[in-house]
Amino acid sequence: MAEIILKDLAKKRNLDLNISSAGIITIDGLSASENSKKAVEEIGLNLNDFKSRVLNKEIVERADLILTMTEAHKTSIEDDFGDIKKVFTISEYSEEIGDIADPYGLPLYFYEECRNQIENKLKTIIKKIQ
Repeated sequence: MAEIILKDLAKKRNLDLNISSAGIITIDGLSASENSKKAVEEIGLNLNDFKSRVLNKEIVERADLILTMTEAHKTSIEDDFGDIKKVFTISEYSEEIGDIADPYGLPLYFYEECRNQIENKLKTIIKKIQ
């Protein structure tokens, strides 16, 4: 959800950014969950073509900025790829506190709450990037 929301925010501001997501606990090629699709459809976005990919060294090296949902994700990336100074939680980079909980497997309501948290924090981040 974060990828498609950030892409939409960048497009609305005419920002030419290369935005993509990768997971630390996934496998390549998975589709977005049905509830993720529903949650972003409610705000006019579409995840039907989304496919997951695993975070790897090449992705980390090419990235200017890496945003994570949780402090644990951030720590995992730093443990796996070194103490790189371009990894932040979404909350940290938006100058807020708290992790964004993964709603995986939960009812739609939790995906909507997650989407709202992501969208609000990314609105702050896109202004910062701009």
